[in-house]
Amino acid sequence: MTTSGAAPPQPIDVVVTALPIKRIRVTWTASPGAAGYEIERAVDGGGGTPTWIVVDDAVPQPPDMQAEYVVEGAFLPAWADSAVRIRACNFDGCSPWSTPVAAQTVDPGIALVKDQEPQIEARFGTSVATSADGRVVAIGAPQYDDGTQLDRGRVLTASFDGVSEAWQAMEVPIPTDVGAGGAFGGNVALDAAGLRLAVSAKGLDGGLGGVVVYDWDDRQSGWGAGEILRPSMGAAGDLTAERSIALSADGQWLAAGSTIANRVVVWRRNMDLWEESDVLDGTDYDPMTARFGYGLAFSADGTVLAVGAAGSPALSGKVHVFERSGGAFSHVASLEPDVSETATMVLADGFGASLALSADGTRLAVGVPFDDGSQGGIGADSSSKSTATAASGAVYLFDAPTPGSWSKTEYFKAEMPRENDWYGFAVAMSADGLQIAVAARLEDGGGVGLHAGPDTAQPDAGAVYVYREVGGTWTLLRYVKAFPVADSGDRFGRGLALSSDGRTLAVGANEEDGPDADPFSNGVSNAGAVYVY
Repeated sequence: MTTSGAAPPQPIDVVVTALPIKRIRVTWTASPGAAGYEIERAVDGGGGTPTWIVVDDAVPQPPDMQAEYVVEGAFLPAWADSAVRIRACNFDGCSPWSTPVAAQTVDPGIALVKDQEPQIEARFGTSVATSADGRVVAIGAPQYDDGTQLDRGRVLTASFDGVSEAWQAMEVPIPTDVGAGGAFGGNVALDAAGLRLAVSAKGLDGGLGGVVVYDWDDRQSGWGAGEILRPSMGAAGDLTAERSIALSADGQWLAAGSTIANRVVVWRRNMDLWEESDVLDGTDYDPMTARFGYGLAFSADGTVLAVGAAGSPALSGKVHVFERSGGAFSHVASLEPDVSETATMVLADGFGASLALSADGTRLAVGVPFDDGSQGGIGADSSSKSTATAASGAVYLFDAPTPGSWSKTEYFKAEMPRENDWYGFAVAMSADGLQIAVAARLEDGGGVGLHAGPDTAQPDAGAVYVYREVGGTWTLLRYVKAFPVADSGDRFGRGLALSSDGRTLAVGANEEDGPDADPFSNGVSNAGAVYVY
């Protein structure tokens, strides 16, 4: 190749836009003599100092023509307001960087997923789960009516098709054992590969409850017949799996709680069969325990299990941490809030109502949706309480640098805590523990998308807060709302999932009222929807 002896000129006319679904498009006017381009994006390097990271270090383009690059699978909360710069390179060197440019909005990249058969009161989006790479999403609608079988439930999985650039939905078959009132889909969980799916059915066997586990069948290009897992002990009315289930990322360990019986059942995959491995009775670890099994979380390999005992109107709640040796789990720690709230406040804390563990099991996020803390932000004073911010909610972060040595390392509140926002109703964490999503399902903001400011224009619309740790410091990455409409009572944040790689956020708004993909129509009350960022 003949060279000119000079680096190409700086790229000009750089424009950053968002495309459906989860894509960022960068265009520029090509620089004469360029053999390729380097693209970088600014991120918070800690302390407010931007750090430039590579988006793509070589984008070959013929010179003298319009150039573009499309980022596939972009994590939209990280791209909102993030600046981009480009330089042109050839064998003689590289141009200066272009002037940094940010997208005016990334909201058009947000995906809206609806049931193909939206139904009044189905509450699609009550539960949400993703594969590790975020390309498969499972969604539960536990109050879906199957003909005359009321509240039988329904689950769909949606996978992203790169060819059609759309989400392709597939219905999960329901065993005939699950009938009316089965509430199939109240909770869902996926393994890392997105090839194993666990679905709760609290109404199974007259309310004993259980879990249905599916494996993907490549030959049928769909989910195989589900295997029903029933607890070996219990009674009708225990409602096993009513509140939560947990599936390890490797797909080998499954847990389901009965908050009525204060019991958690653990199954393991042995060869090609599931077998009951352990039964944890909450009263063995605390005689006063209540709602043991309300929240559950596994480490990636199932060696660490966290169990929330979210309390009652007279108790603030605890989280119990177990470690596994072989097939048995041993109790290693009990965690509590800094300040217990009982009859002095409107509601007890609900400490442990939601849980999320890092892949290695050394970091734990604990949701406390009824916390009454009055101070906002990260590192707020957890002892400052007020009835004016009753049930505003909070999240505690615990770390265990050595096995069993758990200690509180952070306390999160919404920037502007308000009464009955229920911040911490759901929590999710990336595998590395450096990114956390927190749902406030009754937050009242009327803004939309990723550029909204908090207000109180739409009561109980719901919101999600995404945080990131950089260099040991936590910051609020984004305040997330539904898009393009955040209606009163939608309860955005009822279902919540963050992919292990931290690049996909899925949020269920199970009381959204749209009859189809048109978000401006409200013709089907509480049909539900899911938003993917």
